[in-house]
Amino acid sequence: MKRTLLGLMALAAVTLVANVASAAPMLQLDIAGGTYDEATQTIVTSDSEFTVYAYANTGNSPLRYASLLTQTYYLSIALTPATGPAHAAIGSFEVNGTVYDATADMTYGVPPIEADGTAAHDGGDLGQHGVFETFFVEIPFQMSLSRMSGEYNTAEDPGSGPISGWDMYYTAFVIDRAGLPAGYELHFDLYTVEARTSGGGNPLTRPRNTTDRDIARFAPFSHDAGTITRTGPPVPEPSAALIFAAGLLVARYSRRS
Repeated sequence: MKRTLLGLMALAAVTLVANVASAAPMLQLDIAGGTYDEATQTIVTSDSEFTVYAYANTGNSPLRYASLLTQTYYLSIALTPATGPAHAAIGSFEVNGTVYDATADMTYGVPPIEADGTAAHDGGDLGQHGVFETFFVEIPFQMSLSRMSGEYNTAEDPGSGPISGWDMYYTAFVIDRAGLPAGYELHFDLYTVEARTSGGGNPLTRPRNTTDRDIARFAPFSHDAGTITRTGPPVPEPSAALIFAAGLLVARYSRRS
């Protein structure tokens, strides 16, 4: 009896650890048809056109179901490799049909963009994680009750996109990077922000800094997304009609000679 009880306890512990290990984080990104790059721990695609999915996990909590709908989320789209603040224009990319010129329509620094429009790096910002400082676009959005997915861990099952279920809110971003020259990639991060408080005392009553915005929650860097070198278009094979015409031409000149 004692051995049986110990065995059941051990099995329960292993099951708990496995469930914790495979649980999806509150915020995460995925790319439809993407794959997981173990070296960079990033979900990647080599496509020129693709869809990025931003997820907010409800955790099956009634309070979180409601609170996640009131949040403002931000998708940052950064230019890699890191480019200096004086970098010249280098093409464009599209997000849901909106064209962004690189670098004219982008901000240089580290997310989030402060209330004054700058993005200088400070301790409350997103970690640089080998991407920042560089030019980036910050797109605000909110989740909707009409867009929900079953829960899955994007780092463990990348590329699927929304699945059947009601565990995670999601928002889709259709990306077209055909306007960027070869050698430049895009990197995606997901986060929420909060205003920094000033001074000591009770954080609920002390005044807010009117300029500085800090990261509140963010998708772990093991659950972010990006692009890799595009595969060129396939070399078209000659059509049957072209081969036939070439054959007639060869036959004609053979008779003349």
